[in-house]
Amino acid sequence: MNKDYLYDNYRLVDFYDDMYCYEEDFNLWREYIKPGMRILEIACGSGRLTKLIAESFEDVTIDALDYSKEMLGLLTNKMPSFNTKAGTNINPIEADMRYYTSEIKYDIIIIPSNSLNHIETNIDMQNVIASVYSLLKDGGYFLFDILNPIFQFLINKDKKWRFGEIYLQKKTGKYFYSDERNEYDYATQINNVEYRYYYCEKDGTKLPDSPTYRMDIKVRLYYPQEMDYYINNSLFKVVAKYDWYNKKEYTGKTSEQIYVLQK
Repeated sequence: MNKDYLYDNYRLVDFYDDMYCYEEDFNLWREYIKPGMRILEIACGSGRLTKLIAESFEDVTIDALDYSKEMLGLLTNKMPSFNTKAGTNINPIEADMRYYTSEIKYDIIIIPSNSLNHIETNIDMQNVIASVYSLLKDGGYFLFDILNPIFQFLINKDKKWRFGEIYLQKKTGKYFYSDERNEYDYATQINNVEYRYYYCEKDGTKLPDSPTYRMDIKVRLYYPQEMDYYINNSLFKVVAKYDWYNKKEYTGKTSEQIYVLQK
């Protein structure tokens, strides 16, 4: 595996599942899934979307691919607790989305959770899109979301911590606090984000014996016409582009760009 700018230990495993348990994207993705399909979920993480698919559709095969051993470890440990529908199987795959090849052809490929924002270079983005095309069956769908650069990402130069929230860690019953700060590099379009975590009281007061955990990640921001250019120069047909998972018409006024493409 080519180790360069991608992160093997994306986010902190101990806190990840309690922070990222949303389901609002699933109603859109599920419209394109039918029993009997083979699905490639790229950047599956710890299985948030994998679980929703497995518990909703019979006779589906989900190849759940991620770069991170830690995330795949979480997924593998949780799989026995899934209420998986009859005939449905999950195959965890450790791989880099930029270089993944397979003789298997898929009905649907999904890259959820803004994971394409971790592709930092233009050539890598082109290669990922071309690779996905080659992995799909004729008529297959490519579904993904990617961040839409909004003003608050671009102006934070004061190093202040923002977006703080208190979460309950289910496995320990403890509360923890997480916030972030960022600095946007205008030349590279990369948002450098530092996350901070610590255990706290229910009101957010830090526990005296809690360490402060930190994690740095980089997020490449792609502007709407930029993404349209990549897609229009691929072989994909654009079925739809949305502002949100409720299929709101794209106007660029939300934090998301959501694409439905077809081979």
